[in-house]
Amino acid sequence: MCLYGCKSTTIDTDSFNMPESYYQEFYSRLSAQAYDFEAKNADGKVIYYRINSNNNVYVTAHGDARLHDTGTIRIPEEVTYQGTVYKVKGLVSSEDEFPDIGYLFKALPPFSGGCPDLKEVVLPATIDSISSYSFFLCSDIKTIRLPSTIRYLGDCVFGYCRSLTCFYINSAKPPQTHERCFDLFSPAQCTLYVPKGCKARYQQAEGWKDFKKIVEQ
Repeated sequence: MCLYGCKSTTIDTDSFNMPESYYQEFYSRLSAQAYDFEAKNADGKVIYYRINSNNNVYVTAHGDARLHDTGTIRIPEEVTYQGTVYKVKGLVSSEDEFPDIGYLFKALPPFSGGCPDLKEVVLPATIDSISSYSFFLCSDIKTIRLPSTIRYLGDCVFGYCRSLTCFYINSAKPPQTHERCFDLFSPAQCTLYVPKGCKARYQQAEGWKDFKKIVEQ
């Protein structure tokens, strides 16, 4: 696998051996990004946001300003900043104006364990996209639930989510996936739950057809 322009690297599930140039490039990418504001959710946990040109916001991260907590993180459907109410539309926006930086959750350094104490992320019914590497190295997450509004999943979104066994999606139409969406994650380990009458669509859709067990609900 090649990350952010590195010609080669060795990766296993316990440790990461990266050249110094990789770290320099990665942190330079982070330092080039900024969140527009931070706000606490209903549980009092801080979440970081960026505002796009359509006055929607995306959950993001910047340097050490990353989501890192135990148990459950709940992403709200809307958030208020300076008197304006914004809809939360995605995680780490993949729009051109917000280049992908990935690693939404605190996972580095030293690239081991990811966010191992995070058990669940509750996503709002407003989001339409989840960008590259957003759940990368969240090794203890067991369940993912995607709302009917989801339209796109980026590169290696669930890489090294080794405990993920239940994947629920409420969209009747299979969302578009990056060609490497499920890299470093085995769909065969996971049961995919889809809306009633939609199993055949997922069995034929790129990315989703790699799930060996698809159950209608």
